[in-house]
Formats: sequence, C-alpha cells, structure tokens
Amino acid sequence: MMSFGAAVYLISNVVVMLAIARFMKVFFESHKASPIIIFFSYSLYLVATSAAFLFLNVPIVSLLINTVALFVIMLCYESKLPKKLLAVVCVYFYIFVVDIFILVAFGYFQFSPWEILGYDQTLGFVINATLMYLGSVLAQNFKNLRKNNPASPMFWVSAIVIPLSSIFVAVLIMSTSDLPQIWIVLAITVIFAINLLTFYLHDWLSEAYAHKLESLLNSQEKEFYYTQAKLMYESLENIKSFRHDIKNHLSVLRNYSTHSKFEKINEYLDSLLECVGETETFSETGNIAFDSIVNYKLKKLKDMGTNLAVKVNIPAELDIETSDVVAIMGNLLDNAIEGLEKVSNKKLSLEIVYSKGKMIISTTNAFDGNVKLDERQKVASINQDVGRGYGLKNILKAVEKYEGQMEVDYSDTEFSVKLLMYVKIAKVASGCV
Repeated sequence: MMSFGAAVYLISNVVVMLAIARFMKVFFESHKASPIIIFFSYSLYLVATSAAFLFLNVPIVSLLINTVALFVIMLCYESKLPKKLLAVVCVYFYIFVVDIFILVAFGYFQFSPWEILGYDQTLGFVINATLMYLGSVLAQNFKNLRKNNPASPMFWVSAIVIPLSSIFVAVLIMSTSDLPQIWIVLAITVIFAINLLTFYLHDWLSEAYAHKLESLLNSQEKEFYYTQAKLMYESLENIKSFRHDIKNHLSVLRNYSTHSKFEKINEYLDSLLECVGETETFSETGNIAFDSIVNYKLKKLKDMGTNLAVKVNIPAELDIETSDVVAIMGNLLDNAIEGLEKVSNKKLSLEIVYSKGKMIISTTNAFDGNVKLDERQKVASINQDVGRGYGLKNILKAVEKYEGQMEVDYSDTEFSVKLLMYVKIAKVASGCV
C-alpha cells in the first residue's frame, strides 16, 4: 500500500508538471507536436521524476532525469535549439532554487549529491508544488505585461495570496489535525484543485474576452470594408454612366455653344460636376484598412452636419496589423462622434501623415468640456457613464505595440488626441505572371 508521504509527493508532482506546462507558454508561442505526443512527453516527465525520487532519491540522478525529461518536453515546441536549451536551464534553475529553499527550511543544510538524500517531509512537497505553480503563474503574467496585455491589480494580489494562503492551510491541516492520513491527502488534493481551477478559470475568462474583442474587431472591419467597397462601386458606376452618356452630353454642350448660350453651358457643366461628385470619399490612399474606416466614420460625421478638415497622406502598404488600425481609428473617431453629438458647433479636424518611418495621427473635435479622469488625474474618457470609457485605453494599448506615444489635451470647447507610431513600409511580394 502506498505510504502517506508517497501519495502527497505524487499529487504535488502533478502540480509541478502543470506548472512546467505554464512555463512552456512563457517561452514558446506554439507547439509542433500532436496533442498525443505532448501528453506522452508530460506523462514521461511525471513517471520518470516520480520514480527517481521514490526509488532512488539521489540528487545527482534526480538532476539528470529532470533535465532529460524537461528537454523531451521542449522538443514538442516550435523554436530554435538555443532557445530550447535556455528554457531548460531557466525552468530547472527555478526548480533548483525552490528545492534548495525547501531543504534549507526543513534543516537539510548538508547533503551529498551522490548519496541518498533521505528527504521525506510531506509538508515540503506541498510547499514546493505551490511555489512552483505560483512562479509559473507570475512568469506567465509578466510575459503578458510585456506584450501590453496586463492583468488587473486584483489578479496580481490573488496570484500571491491564494497560493500562500493554501500553504498556510496545508500547514494547519498537517500539523494540528487528528484526521486520518487519507483525509489529509484528500484535503491537500482539494487545496491544489482550488488553486489550479482558480487560475485556469482566470485564463479561460481572459481568452474568452480576447476572442470576443477579436470577433468585435473583425465584425467592425468587415463593416468598414463593405462600406469602402460600396463607395468604390458607386464611384465606378457613376464614371461608367458618365462615359455612357458622354456623347449626349457633348452634343448638348455643342448645341448651346453654337447658339452662344454660355449661361446654359455653365448650368449644364455644374449639373455634370455635381453628378460626378455624388460619391464623396475622404481618404484615397490605397491603404484599404485606413481608407475604409476613415470613409465610414467621416461619412457618419458628415451626415451629422459636421464641418470636416481632413488630411490623409500615408503609403498604401504599411507594416501594421489591421486589427490595430481598427482599434486605433475606430476608437479615435468613435470618441469624436460621441463628443460632437453633445454640441451644436460640430467640427472635426483629422490628420494622418507618414514620413521616414513615423506615422502621426491627430484629431481635434468640438465637445462639451466634460471628461472622466483616472486615479492619476489623466483623461480616461470623454464619457461619464459608468462601465464605459475603454476607448483611449484600447488606443494606447495598440499604439504601444509600435513603440508609440499618445498625447491627450482638452479645453472647455475642444478635445484633441495626437498619436506617434513607428511603422515600417510593408514589403510587397513581387513575381512574374
């Protein structure tokens, strides 16, 4: 029958294995192996390390088996060999530091790497697994922080408090409880399960929110593209119609000219120009992402009776993700629309220019002077409603991906936003047809 210490160790080692799986997400974006092979590699790690500890418990042997098992896991992920080796070193270094901390904490100050360790502290197994998982959670969210996808302050507090509280509860159960050992094992299993489910629930909610946001951006993108295509189609139809009737138009003009009816000529030319100019476009750079959003939003502003001053001068091909263009321009112009809805003197100036790797986007619109400030007394939104006001945050998040900056300024009557981003001109694949 399995001993109490062995049972606790096996449960703890499962948690360590799951912590390693989280560490892999820190180092690698994707895996190249099938789910079955990945499952096999992690199972191999669990079996090999457990056997090494339970049947041998020699530090140098455990080190070698851990290293080899970790490298087998690394082989499942897409990356170059130096990065895989670096990942093995980093992960095992953290495992080593936690192990040394536990050994010293329980009085194992002197031991030989070549001899049986004789370590059987069940509480140490629990603390070791908890610290491993805590480290993996913090590492993953530090990575998200660097990718401009930070977790809320409450999550950081929870990520530290929940594991440490679990250690405290485990200490109380194992040191003061008169429960049978089987119940203590079950209690420790439940404690680990609460930790795992809490953070997996957070991951699931974060991914669900990210997918929802991506779906919303894709939906907006399709709407913008459809409107742009419609504008281009209407413009093409007007030109085709004009070409079809050009002989008739010229015949009428020639008749007026023959009879010296110059006033009629002018009137007729004005009507033709009005017909040709029916489809108004504000941005014709050839950059479909910018053109579609700008034309879609500014048409809405024009329909509101807004006085527009627009300058758009950017290359057709820019190395910027369409989702970021949607997030930046969509939120920027939505804020302007929201501000202009509240004033009678509707005016907006928009400038988008590109020069030597730098793109500057600036908007200035009339508004009613009411803003919402954050805890640092910086502008968070021009909307005072509770639960809204993420527009500027989303803009800044996208801008920072391109090492950019955002400046927000306002007076009693005007609200302005200026963005600076470092964007390269995209390389267009060329070939012979």
